[in-house]
Amino acid sequence: MRRSLMYHPRIPLDVLTHLAGTTKTGETPLPRIVTASATETEGLARSPRPAVRMLVARRRDLPAGVRDALAADPDAKVVKSIAPHPGLSAAQLRSLAQRHGIRVLARVAANPDAPSELLEELALHDPPTQKALREIARHHRTTAPALLACQAAFGRRPDDRRPVGSIRPRPRGAPRLLRQGTPPRGQGASLKSHIRTLLFRKAVSLSGGPVVRPSGPLSAIHHPS
Repeated sequence: MRRSLMYHPRIPLDVLTHLAGTTKTGETPLPRIVTASATETEGLARSPRPAVRMLVARRRDLPAGVRDALAADPDAKVVKSIAPHPGLSAAQLRSLAQRHGIRVLARVAANPDAPSELLEELALHDPPTQKALREIARHHRTTAPALLACQAAFGRRPDDRRPVGSIRPRPRGAPRLLRQGTPPRGQGASLKSHIRTLLFRKAVSLSGGPVVRPSGPLSAIHHPS
């Protein structure tokens, strides 16, 4: 009953804010929050209740001032909701990851404007998280080094105390995949196969054409002259 009420497009804001924090609504922005006026949106973003600010942070069309204020929010749940918002700078995204760590890494990696350098840094985070690795692996700005770091982190044993950046990918990774000449089947079956598929595609894009029996590692592939 409460959930249905919160999704009603004409629910009064005072009722909605009263229910916030006591009813689970998922990640989808609520209709009344989406249609809120600029004044209402600013007021909700300044609410003393983190649960209310989090509802606003789920929108992806916020004015820059509101977006930036929510990105600076001290509450991790609010930051987690705003992290994928387009328009956040690399410095802001890096700050979110540094301030809140593992709780927000996956959402920071999901930001469409996350630069390649930041994705590589997130892939080396210790301890690694599968959700963050998955977002990094499928990001349109991901790089071969980031994918290799994802692969190494995914293959790490729970009792392995080495820093993630010092772990070399398993031999079954990109080089073997490139020798085979075809990406693995069953996309989405696992994070491991997903990363292998993306490593293959990244190698193809770097080589400018089909990849067949390369003589060196992935990092040695260059654009054709």
